[in-house]
Amino acid sequence: WDNPSIEYVVVGGGGGGGGDCPPGAGGGGGGAGGYLTGSVTLGAHPNSTTITIGSGGIGGSGIAGPTYRSEPGGDTTAAFPPGSKVAAGGGAGGGGPANGGPPYQYYQAERGGSGGGGNGYTASNAHEGADGNYYPPASPLHPSAAPGQGNPGGDSPGGAPYSGAGGGVSGAAGESNTPAANSGSGGQGTQLPTTFRDPASSVGFPGPGSTGYYVAGGGGGGSTGTSGTGGAWDGSAFLPGGPYSGAGDGNNATTHHGRTNSGSGGGGGRSPVNRYGGSGGSGIVLIAYPT
Repeated sequence: WDNPSIEYVVVGGGGGGGGDCPPGAGGGGGGAGGYLTGSVTLGAHPNSTTITIGSGGIGGSGIAGPTYRSEPGGDTTAAFPPGSKVAAGGGAGGGGPANGGPPYQYYQAERGGSGGGGNGYTASNAHEGADGNYYPPASPLHPSAAPGQGNPGGDSPGGAPYSGAGGGVSGAAGESNTPAANSGSGGQGTQLPTTFRDPASSVGFPGPGSTGYYVAGGGGGGSTGTSGTGGAWDGSAFLPGGPYSGAGDGNNATTHHGRTNSGSGGGGGRSPVNRYGGSGGSGIVLIAYPT
């Protein structure tokens, strides 16, 4: 094809969930990677495109030391000849501890394509969710804005019972949990455009209402009670039946990591014992050529 107009989806890697915070506070869910979609004209054949997939951020350990922090996701880049499309990595969820304590110190959620959720303590403002639509601290483009790529993470009220909030996502902000034992759920994510919903492919993950092809969900927050569900908050209500969009639950031992090629955040660590947050899912690039 000469000068083909192609359709694309570019999703950054999901942020890691925050670790549990001694003496007992749930970590915040990791934010989803930034989500970009559109069309572009590649130019005359032949040409080449370099694709770089962002890795998922590692979850926080919940143990004081040099690797206690959760990590943001990596940027995903599609270097199309007319100009690169760079989807920002997702923000890391808030957690702790940052020192051996007591008194303990906690780290804040980080902004990213979508922001990480806050943890359960008010100290150092660590309960506050981080902004979306920015490149995360690990990105070569930090601290530039990444407009239209995501949403902020949810806030925790802080204090007893110390539940973490959900990570932000492309489709909706993370859930800002109320002062209850249950923590906030991550934002729902986004269903891929119709072009990429091929029943013969395995692209995307289950979404609400038994539908598929969802990516970029926010990780669920950790909790002293029932932990948040990954990708199960649509901006106004909890969506039962998750996790959705390949996002991680709040430290469910079998589902707290974001899924590979989902761009979804990892779940936060669950109290009352030290438990690590889930890692974010790696990003993805999809390209559709005319036939």
